[in-house]
Amino acid sequence: MMPDANSLEVQRGTAVLTTPRTAARARENFDISPLPEDALEEINRIQTRQRLNTVVQTGVPGFIPQGKGRGA
Repeated sequence: MMPDANSLEVQRGTAVLTTPRTAARARENFDISPLPEDALEEINRIQTRQRLNTVVQTGVPGFIPQGKGRGA
């Protein structure tokens, strides 16, 4: 996750879960600073009305489990 994305999620009070592959990258995840108030307001004005998750419409997960030996 990008540092600005981490900042946004922390300011919103959302849990941030990262999966760094190196110790240096893990340290970067803690290097966050507040976004300017006007930037937060602009982000909060974004309105989307499109669901990208088909589970809501179909009840079927958006992924297909792969059998052994495929895609591993």
